[in-house]
Amino acid sequence: MAFAESCNFEKLNNNNYKQWKFNIKMQLLNLGLIEFVNKQEPVLDTEATKADKQNFELRKAKALSTICLSIDENLKSIVYNIDSPVAALQEIENVFEPRSRARIGALRKKFLNILFLPSDTMSSYIGKISQAAKDLENAGKVIPDDQIAYQMLANLPRRYDNLVMQLYQLDDKNFTSLNVQKSLG
Repeated sequence: MAFAESCNFEKLNNNNYKQWKFNIKMQLLNLGLIEFVNKQEPVLDTEATKADKQNFELRKAKALSTICLSIDENLKSIVYNIDSPVAALQEIENVFEPRSRARIGALRKKFLNILFLPSDTMSSYIGKISQAAKDLENAGKVIPDDQIAYQMLANLPRRYDNLVMQLYQLDDKNFTSLNVQKSLG
């Protein structure tokens, strides 16, 4: 079966990293190869037979080829000299999710400037804030949970003012992003 037939998502390009990252992990999960992209590659048992070793190497190669074939031609140079699936994903992550102070600054600015737009539902608004917090965490900057809760309340329309004031009255233990999210519904 050709890759194009087995892979029904868009190849990695300069504009779709987050979606591609999710899709490639789901593809590897679907193919039973997800173990090869965990932070530590699996190690074959020392008592493995020759057939087990061959199967292991074949599956590892299949995981790497699945990743590499899901990358647009213009970006394949990122993984040209890489021979392990986990290293390939790490190198791609280094390109698209650099862990620099400038990236953290840009992500923090994005997090702090999320607005509740007229087209937003409460779920989409909270989802944007949660995703922005996760992006910061992935870049190496963890946002404390109470700061996420404050951000959820910061840019709501005026019709939520009474509820916001009630939520500000919660004690420290109960002022969590989960409780704020539940209250906002």
